[in-house]
Amino acid sequence: MRPFNYFIAVILLSSFLGCETDEPIHPEDTPDLINTEACLSLKSGPIYYDDHGNKYLQLTFSQDTLSHLYSVLFEDGKKYNLSIKGESCITVDLLLLNSQNDTICSGMQGDVGCTRKYITWESTESDTFYIRASYTGEINFHVLDYQITFEELTINQLIWNDLILECSGDWFIDDNNYLALACHNSSYSKWARIANSLPTGYKLAFETGLHSGIPDIYTGVAFKANDEINDMVNLPQYCYEFKLLGPCGWELWRWQGSVSRDMGYTSVSLNRGEGSWNQVEAELSDNSIELSVNSELVRTVASGSDETGLYLTVDDQKNDTVYFRNIEIEEL
Repeated sequence: MRPFNYFIAVILLSSFLGCETDEPIHPEDTPDLINTEACLSLKSGPIYYDDHGNKYLQLTFSQDTLSHLYSVLFEDGKKYNLSIKGESCITVDLLLLNSQNDTICSGMQGDVGCTRKYITWESTESDTFYIRASYTGEINFHVLDYQITFEELTINQLIWNDLILECSGDWFIDDNNYLALACHNSSYSKWARIANSLPTGYKLAFETGLHSGIPDIYTGVAFKANDEINDMVNLPQYCYEFKLLGPCGWELWRWQGSVSRDMGYTSVSLNRGEGSWNQVEAELSDNSIELSVNSELVRTVASGSDETGLYLTVDDQKNDTVYFRNIEIEEL
């Protein structure tokens, strides 16, 4: 049994696209907590199933039903992520309530386009809490799909060959001795931090592939990173993150208080199909970083950061398994 548990609910939301409001929800607008529709609890195993064996709980907002309320079981000392994702979350509210009907947290914008709102909460007691997802605009005949994610955030250690890994997510070592991450479409990044002492300058190389053979989620590496995690994206607060996305795209993000992004394309499409692999290489010196994909140099950037953290990263955007193999770290 892997320790990374989560709950996902998919919502079908009908809304007026042109009548968006951002008005606060007042306590008197909150429904009676007795009228919860379901109790969401993290059960044993990596995947949540409801009483009917379904992985997802299908819900519909209509002109008569603009909000849904669920009870959720939290445990003392555990950290959780709640998020809602869809085409637009500007007019969607996500609230965490206590048993006195008080709002503990409101969802915050999780990306530039406001397609996701999130709450990160570390519980100080074992008790029943409540999640409310509401649409604050008017309803017409448009239908929008939304996904609510409820997951426990844990950090677990794995030993892979000579590497010590501190992992956030459902990571494991498979029978082929590949490092693997089971993705559950949680819309929240997952990472494996290499805890070994690293040289000041080094060359990193590894291969990555997916069980489906379709490289359609971001997979990559964060380097020159610190140990503080940004709750919004579950990535280091300060880092360079380089990641691949098929058919031939790459992106380089700089998380350094402010955020910037470079993007480009490889001259040849990424390898795809069952059993296919793509190689990532990064050469890090004191003041520069060279990045290559399948032996093609795609970007060189200047870097004066003193941070030394190194993470393998995956954007958990679909149900699939991501694999890593043949990782090498060579001192320059």
